Amino acid sequence: MKEKHKDKSTHIYQKGYDVFLTEPGISDEMKCRVCGKTCDVRRNVTGPTGHISAISGNHTLHDSFNCPSAGEDWHNKAVKLVKAIEDTPSQTISDIMSKDLKDILEKSLKKPSK
Repeated sequence: MKEKHKDKSTHIYQKGYDVFLTEPGISDEMKCRVCGKTCDVRRNVTGPTGHISAISGNHTLHDSFNCPSAGEDWHNKAVKLVKAIEDTPSQTISDIMSKDLKDILEKSLKKPSK
């Protein structure tokens, strides 16, 4: 079965996982915390940098780094696993979820780029 890809324009990025917003020029590159891919970068973007700034209309100059795989089904699952691994107090459950994460990443990162 072919994997569905989400429309990235409607994908909700997970700040600190698959999207990073920095002061302009602070970082040359960023790696996705979920899959390790080098993020795409847009420099000197003016816009909100969080939920509150979006609601209040506060726009800030920043650089935006986004994982090129964000929004894909496998990446969304991997984000959930990374967050769950961080949140669980159980080392046993963390180990099981870490194996699942490793399996998803190995399978998905082997796929040829389209």
